Amino acid sequence: MPNKLKAKINNKILKWARTECNMNEEYVCEKLKIPVSTLESWEKGEEQPTIAELRELAKIYRQLLAVFYMSKEPISTKQKFTDYRTISNNSEYSEMSPELTFEIREAIYNRNNMIELKEELKEKIDKFDIHIKQSDRPKEICEYIIQQLNINFNIVYEMKNMNEKFNYYRNIMEDNGILVYQAKEIDIKEMRGMALYFDKLPIIILNRKDSYTARIFSLFHELIHLTLRTSSICDMIEDVNNNDTELFCNSIAGEILVPEKVIIENLPYDENKIKRLATRHGISKDVFIRRLFDLKIISFEEYINKLNKYKKEFEEIQKKKKSSGFVSPVNDTVSVVGKNYTRTVLKAYNENKITFNEISEYLNIKLKHYDNLIARVIIE
Repeated sequence: MPNKLKAKINNKILKWARTECNMNEEYVCEKLKIPVSTLESWEKGEEQPTIAELRELAKIYRQLLAVFYMSKEPISTKQKFTDYRTISNNSEYSEMSPELTFEIREAIYNRNNMIELKEELKEKIDKFDIHIKQSDRPKEICEYIIQQLNINFNIVYEMKNMNEKFNYYRNIMEDNGILVYQAKEIDIKEMRGMALYFDKLPIIILNRKDSYTARIFSLFHELIHLTLRTSSICDMIEDVNNNDTELFCNSIAGEILVPEKVIIENLPYDENKIKRLATRHGISKDVFIRRLFDLKIISFEEYINKLNKYKKEFEEIQKKKKSSGFVSPVNDTVSVVGKNYTRTVLKAYNENKITFNEISEYLNIKLKHYDNLIARVIIE
């Protein structure tokens, strides 16, 4: 006999939990297979869900059951940021998806965990003090950021694989007090990069579905947002109507990755040279030709023609591209949460600050992978 025991919950929190993860009524009702009118009656307090139904709602909203019995709404976990995307109002992503909302929530959850664990370990977290102004001179900004991050581009140029270049840059960011998180289930049409500014442990969120070259550029683009002390969500789409801040972030990221001096030294350009230098610097051909246009080496018409050509080439590659295949649980975890976060969790366990079972909770990985996890972070 089905469980019909009613859950005597706070109906206001029921609605709060749904809006907290950007779900509309239709989305929830489709998952629960109930009419919209039923959910509306629960949220108004006219009716109450059964305990079984509440458990399903808790899973959907990713909340503890106890939350729905609280007398007051919890503090919102939503982070304020500026939306710089070029998404139109009628796009399917004009409103943030629940999936992206959960990814942001997870990244912030990891940050909070890391702060608590560092306190337990008595390790100081320095303030993020790399700051610039849009009024500063671009070349001086680039020199300053490169110096602050201690980037050795000669190491990058020697690397053969794009994933090596990406991991080098990511590690540099994390070593400088930035938490770099990768979302793995988000359409790149919705988000390619995010910056969430905090004075300690600011966050950069990248889209793992993107190419390595795109992620490298997004990494530096979002870094510039952080140095401006701004939080943002971006899609990196070039548009004549781009906000001045987006154009600025693109310009500085481009100059850091491919300095004007390098471009001038390698004049003139043909397709082979563009491809070779773009690969060497770990960027896409799109970014490289944008640099050529910004430096007035090619005309706007040439830039648009090449850009359209590269987009068609990319679309053809994507059509033929096979699935990346199986990703081991260990590689999957470290890829998402980052090396520094993983090491902090493991160190907390080794120093008896957390239990063995809690490793699984912090890293969302089964404990049978513990030995492989240790080996993975030691190798890096």
